[in-house]
Amino acid sequence: MEILLQEVLQSKLVLRRGFAPIVAIVIVAAALVIFGFRFFLGPTKTITQVFKGGANEGNCRSGSIAKFDTEFTDFEKINAINPIGGIGGGSPGRSYIGVVKEVEVPVYSPTDMILENIIFAKRPFDPLTSITKTDSKGEYGLYFRLNCDMTLLFDHIDRVSDRIMTVAPKEPSESSRTDNNPPVNIEIKKGELLGYTNGTPQARTFDFLVIDRSKPATHINPKRWEWEQAVYAQCPYDYFTDELKEKYYAKIGEVIEKSTGREFTPSGTCGQLSYDVPGTASGGWFKGESTDTKGDYLAIARQAISPKRVNVAVKKDGLFDSDSVIRVDSAEVFPDEIKVGDEECYQDSNQNKWAYIKLVSEKELSMVRGSGSCPSTFPESAAEMWER
Repeated sequence: MEILLQEVLQSKLVLRRGFAPIVAIVIVAAALVIFGFRFFLGPTKTITQVFKGGANEGNCRSGSIAKFDTEFTDFEKINAINPIGGIGGGSPGRSYIGVVKEVEVPVYSPTDMILENIIFAKRPFDPLTSITKTDSKGEYGLYFRLNCDMTLLFDHIDRVSDRIMTVAPKEPSESSRTDNNPPVNIEIKKGELLGYTNGTPQARTFDFLVIDRSKPATHINPKRWEWEQAVYAQCPYDYFTDELKEKYYAKIGEVIEKSTGREFTPSGTCGQLSYDVPGTASGGWFKGESTDTKGDYLAIARQAISPKRVNVAVKKDGLFDSDSVIRVDSAEVFPDEIKVGDEECYQDSNQNKWAYIKLVSEKELSMVRGSGSCPSTFPESAAEMWER
């Protein structure tokens, strides 16, 4: 209080003599008010804001997160980890973890986090295209909050722990949407058992997704990208301690079943969300005002899961057309090598179909799809135009 009064008396104000006493009184009064508030409220404190945020409106805290120092499953019972960024099915943001045939793996919490939402839904038989033919047996998706910007998901869990079961839905729904789900908000400790899974019936995999809304992917035309998992997903294994990260990275790749047994091909990378390379055919292309969730979307890219693989895939209103996916396992020319004026025909390695691509300009691409073998020249009359 004495310091405040001294500051008032020592201040050199250029005032007309008649107003000086009034101004001094006002300043002293203001000082008294401030002192009074501080006296009754006590010393000021730094307040960490806690609010509802994210898609599920769950409570969150700001700040960085600690490295994950706990394994999330039984390492010996998984045969491969897929990198993120795959096109042709599923989500580009999810890492798919392959489960050894005829076994069930536990799923653990890799860190302290908040369980925000639980999905218990019937799953499509065909994850590429089906939204009506569903399996009556439900699977769980567990959504967790790490901080205000970050969420984590484990999906395709067959059965959950007893603790989680007490707050989980009792009957599987027809949809995996989270919009109408009541919030859960349960504290989960690192190493806590979350559930068990043997993966999906189709691929024997379960999903690991980490979203960080503070780190968007770099796309040539950002307005085209609306799906959160195609914009903000991160490699989950980058959040583990160095020792665990190295262990998981060694498992990133692909397992191919052969007559002689399983063959594992390492990837060496965790992949990426955006394959947009300016001045080349690589990345996302669209028709009209389409985005990656509505209208017509074309994805062309070399795939991180295998060093020579190229996928060409078309989406309609957010769903891949299974007939449109062209997969080339031993490509000789990669999309990021196709420059303006170049053209390349990709022949599917396993099916009788092809996609012929011609890069017209940096922002325009022409493509034709067909059955049989690649034609000898680009069929201009049947071509469709796509834009960045």
